[in-house]
Amino acid sequence: MRIYESAKLMGEHMGQFYQRTYGLEFAALRFSSSYGPGKTVRHGEVALVSKIIEGAFSGKPVAVEKGGDQKNDIVYNKDAAHGVYLACVAQTLNHTAYNIGTGVGVTLNDVATEIRRILPRADIRIGPGLHYMGGPTHYYSIYDIGRARQDLGFSPQFPLKRAVEDNIETLKQIQTGS
Repeated sequence: MRIYESAKLMGEHMGQFYQRTYGLEFAALRFSSSYGPGKTVRHGEVALVSKIIEGAFSGKPVAVEKGGDQKNDIVYNKDAAHGVYLACVAQTLNHTAYNIGTGVGVTLNDVATEIRRILPRADIRIGPGLHYMGGPTHYYSIYDIGRARQDLGFSPQFPLKRAVEDNIETLKQIQTGS
């Protein structure tokens, strides 16, 4: 386990400790890979889905060497934010951890298809195979969001098609300043 994962797990354990010891309400939200406007500013190359969308929107060629067949649960930032809101206003938290994602696996090729539907001239090339992030460990998963559905009333409102549409519309608004 890397330091990143260890720190997240330690945060959950600390929250659980404070819950048991002091009776504080606590729930950890575990987010699937997220994307949306502004993501590349903070996360750069790691924000691959946002990088593909923003690059295509800007008219730049986008090339990803490999991984077009890798399925991953990606959640649009608006759905992630809604999950946070629902956790904050929930009457009862029956668990100490909730997965916030879509519960559906999509590929980078699926993302490219949705972008091209809106931006037919988009120059996007994604190589075949798995593991687009490279490195010694894979970070792909499809989340079980059952607890969040049941306890928080969470239901993603932005499936891939709608999320890409909204993302591109937001980029247009940012570009025009409206």
